[in-house]
Amino acid sequence: GQLGWLAGYCHPIRFNTLAAEGKVPQDLLDRLPPAAAYERAVFPTLEEQSAMKEVITGGWDSVVGANVQ
Repeated sequence: GQLGWLAGYCHPIRFNTLAAEGKVPQDLLDRLPPAAAYERAVFPTLEEQSAMKEVITGGWDSVVGANVQ
């Protein structure tokens, strides 16, 4: 699962844990930025995503100038 995404250069949400536990093959690590570059990455919770969805869709028309349907 997670390693498959990583092999396709998609950053899995569990990257830091996988790297810390030595579960990422070295050949993949060699092709990617260092794990330390992601140590402070923050992923929003589902609740935060939902709240921001309302903000974004509510203000999209006035900011972007496109009518969201």
